[in-house]
Amino acid sequence: MTKQKNNLWTFNPTLRRQLTKKNGEISKKLHSTDCKILEILCQHEGSTVSKSTLIKAAWPGRVVSKASLTQSIAHLRMALGDNGREQNIIKTVPKHGYCLVKDVIEMKMPVVSVQDNRLIPPPNSPQEPLKVEVQEKKLSPQRSNYIQKFILLVLSLILLLSIAWLTQIIYYDNTTERIEWERRDYLGVTYFFNSNESGENHFKAFKGAYKNNLFMLYISENPE
Repeated sequence: MTKQKNNLWTFNPTLRRQLTKKNGEISKKLHSTDCKILEILCQHEGSTVSKSTLIKAAWPGRVVSKASLTQSIAHLRMALGDNGREQNIIKTVPKHGYCLVKDVIEMKMPVVSVQDNRLIPPPNSPQEPLKVEVQEKKLSPQRSNYIQKFILLVLSLILLLSIAWLTQIIYYDNTTERIEWERRDYLGVTYFFNSNESGENHFKAFKGAYKNNLFMLYISENPE
């Protein structure tokens, strides 16, 4: 009993240095996983806590081996002045888990002040659902009208340009004279010329002039 009184600790998981000796001479900082394991053991003081429960609490959502838990227990025993051979504070329950000896560690949780209590609804009072107001940014009627007019103006310009382009194509197609071509082969060269008297004269003038240089020749009075 005397040994346990000398090893009384205060444990507050919310502090930076979570473990403090009762006399205040020693304080120690624990790793986050070690702190969570000690918190679970304190909540079940004097009872056996399974290894799976401790692993789920210390490493939520992660897959870890039991060796990680064994290492954390060793850290806690060292911080508390205990060890795996004596087990005066944390006892190993073979094939089950671990048990924290009673009246060795006093766990203190933070005290909520009166001012903080006003922010927390009473346990029996129904909690009102949190209302989130979303304000939609609306354009003023004047600005909205201006945007609509601008869009209509752009569409009108595009329509006018399209009409002008189509009109030009139709006009060019109707006013352009269709040229009829005459084809004549002479000494291995194919000649194309206007199907009229002038084209015939041009053919007679050019035939045989380029027999060694080309295979096809277009003869036209229009430079385009």
